[in-house]
Amino acid sequence: TMTIVIVTHDIGVISSYVKNIACLNKKLYYHGESKLTEDTIEHVYGCQVDLVAHGIPHRVLKSHK
Repeated sequence: TMTIVIVTHDIGVISSYVKNIACLNKKLYYHGESKLTEDTIEHVYGCQVDLVAHGIPHRVLKSHK
């Protein structure tokens, strides 16, 4: 087998190409499957997230001027 390490912030895109994902935030979190949920990402990084699928031009997450 071959291991390839990719560093990216675009988890949504990369998860469709790989079998396993490891998330790093002071600790290494290993996920045996490539599908990540909002709950998992919120737990790992300690902040609220809103997953947005690619192909959507933009999405306003909060009210702004």
